[in-house]
Amino acid sequence: MKKGFALLSTFTMLLSLAPAAFAAEDAGKEDVNVAVVLDASGSMAQKIDGEKKFDIAKESVNDFADLLSSNANVMLNVFGHKGNNKLSGKAESCGTTETVYDLQPFSTGAFQASLSGIKPTGWSPIAKSLYDVKDQLSDKDGKNYVYIVTDGEETCGGDPVQAAKDLRQSNIKTIINIVGLDVKTTKEKAKLQKVAKAGGGQLIEADTPSEFKEVWKEEGVKLSK
Repeated sequence: MKKGFALLSTFTMLLSLAPAAFAAEDAGKEDVNVAVVLDASGSMAQKIDGEKKFDIAKESVNDFADLLSSNANVMLNVFGHKGNNKLSGKAESCGTTETVYDLQPFSTGAFQASLSGIKPTGWSPIAKSLYDVKDQLSDKDGKNYVYIVTDGEETCGGDPVQAAKDLRQSNIKTIINIVGLDVKTTKEKAKLQKVAKAGGGQLIEADTPSEFKEVWKEEGVKLSK
């Protein structure tokens, strides 16, 4: 009888300690900040297998963010959605990047709403977006991951390699990956690889909607651990 009572007491004590142990584990986790830089330039209006590249990107990025752990914050920066893809609209397009979803825990409704009025139209100021992300992450603690979603290279005359280096070499712990969707030429792929390398990351290529969606699923699972 005494033995049974002792076992019961031990079990009860372990149960009482469990919540505190899990709380301590959560408190010890380092925050994860994920900035997604989304290409909304004119070429993202092109279709693959009947779907617009931009629509494929929106859906995949949303699914990716939904997989992240509870200690993760998400930010969404967009470029190429202003002006137009002609010379008449280049200055406005190249001079505008916008954070449409501020760094915060993920909310499907708010995230989707932030993209509701965005349409692919202009040029690609990738370097400017990286500097904007650098400014917004500069005072944030934790690990920072930047994912650039694009189907091509910088078209605004900026230097995304230098921008990636500056972000990487700042006091922010940052890894920059590029997810290339249907990047057409070897030259463009080589340029994007240099940007990713300068940011301590890699270029991940996807030529079809299914490949692209799988990339985001894998990245989401990886960061959720």
